[in-house]
Amino acid sequence: MDLDGFKQVNDRYGHPFGDAVLRAAVQSAQLTIRSTDTLGRMGGEEFAVLMPDTDKEGAWRLAERVRLAIAAAEISSGEISMHATVSIGLAMRTAGEQFDALYVRADMALYAAKEAGRNRTVVAI
Repeated sequence: MDLDGFKQVNDRYGHPFGDAVLRAAVQSAQLTIRSTDTLGRMGGEEFAVLMPDTDKEGAWRLAERVRLAIAAAEISSGEISMHATVSIGLAMRTAGEQFDALYVRADMALYAAKEAGRNRTVVAI
């Protein structure tokens, strides 16, 4: 998942507020995922959630819960207040698939979510 328009947040409000946005998104995601899931920062404003033993429907529901939780969180600092959104690319690991290939498919779905208008979850083919 990738925070939508994060560069513009940093450019408009500064890096300290951008850091607050990152922290709020992580907190919202952590409160939403299950204890068996793992949230990790892949770089910049991009994160991944590993959901072991989760079928496609369950993964979709969890991704949507995370997306909606992040969008609902009000992020404030001083006079600045906003809601962030995320685009999510969802990929299910196939038998024998290595992490790198799974990550590429999830990333392609993420870019499809962005191209389709952001603030949505797209499932990889």
